[in-house]
Amino acid sequence: DMTAFTDGTTGQSLTFKELHSHAYSFAHELKTNYKIGKGDCVAVFSPNHLNFHTVFLGIGLTDGFSMCINPLYTEEEAMYQTEITKAKVMIAHPFCLKIASAVAAKLNIPVINMHAPMAEHGTENLTSIHSMLNNDVNSLDLDSFGTSSGDDLLSVPFSSGTSGRPKGVMLTHKNCVCNIMQCIPAEGKYMKTGADGVRQKLLVPLPFFHIYGLMAGMVLPLKMGAHSIFMPSFDLVKYLEIIQEHKVTRSHIVPPICLALAKHPIIDKFDLSSLKVLMSGAAPLGGDVQKACSDRLNCLVKQAWGMTEVRIVLVLSVV
Repeated sequence: DMTAFTDGTTGQSLTFKELHSHAYSFAHELKTNYKIGKGDCVAVFSPNHLNFHTVFLGIGLTDGFSMCINPLYTEEEAMYQTEITKAKVMIAHPFCLKIASAVAAKLNIPVINMHAPMAEHGTENLTSIHSMLNNDVNSLDLDSFGTSSGDDLLSVPFSSGTSGRPKGVMLTHKNCVCNIMQCIPAEGKYMKTGADGVRQKLLVPLPFFHIYGLMAGMVLPLKMGAHSIFMPSFDLVKYLEIIQEHKVTRSHIVPPICLALAKHPIIDKFDLSSLKVLMSGAAPLGGDVQKACSDRLNCLVKQAWGMTEVRIVLVLSVV
C-alpha cells in the first residue's frame, strides 16, 4: 500500500498494489483484445505519465516487447521506428495523438489513448487505457503471464548514434535484469528504507523513453521499494519545489541540470537540505561543475557512464 510513483506536477500517485493490478489487467487486455504475444511489438508514444509504468510492465507480461518513441518526434520519425519494429499497437498520450493517429492509420494498427477516452484527429472508438484496468486480478491466471525466457525481447529503445537514423537496440529480459543488478551496489542499495525507518525519495526529471530514465529512473526504484517522483517535463522552479515539498533524498540528473544547481541564483531561495546524492548521466559532466554543485548543495554528486547498446553502467567519480 506504499506509494510507488508520484507525478510531481499533478500530485497523482500509484501504490505498489495498484501498479501490480494495473499491469496485469493491461496485459490481459493486450493479450485478449489485441492478440499481443511473444515477439509482438507495442509502440509507446508519450511524455512521462503515471500510466507509463503500467504500460511498460504490462507489455512485458504479455511476452511481447515495448518500443518507446520520443514525444517530440515528427510523423516521419515516429513512422520509421513504428514500421521498422513492426509494432502491432500504438499507445499514445494526447500530446502525441495527432501524429500517432496519422502513423497508425498508414500502418493500419489500433491506437490506445494513454490518458483518457476521447475521439480526436479522425480516430474513432479510441480505446482508453483506463477502460482496460478494471479486471479483478484475482480472477486472472497470473501464471499465464510473463512466461518469457531471459533471451526474449523486453524492449527496443532507440539510440541516436552519431550518424544516420536512430538505431533500435534489442534488449532482452536478461539484459535489463543484469543492468538493474549492476546498479544496486553503486546506487540502488541506497534507495532502500533506512535503518531509521525513513523511506528514500528519488526525483526523476528524465524522460522514460530514454534508457537512463527507463532503467535507473523507473525500474530500479521499483525494485528497491523507493518512492519515485517523476516530472513530465523539466522546469527548474518546479524541480526545486518538489525537492523542498517532498524532502527528496536522491535525484538522477543530466549535466545541464547540474550546471543550473551549481550556478543559478534561484537555488538559494529553496530548502534543498534533504538532498544526499545527485547522479548525473547521459553526457559527460565537467569536474569543475560537479564540484561546484556538490559544494553548493552539500551533497554527493556522482557521475555515471553507460550506453543503450550494452547497458553497462560505471560510476566514474564521486565528489
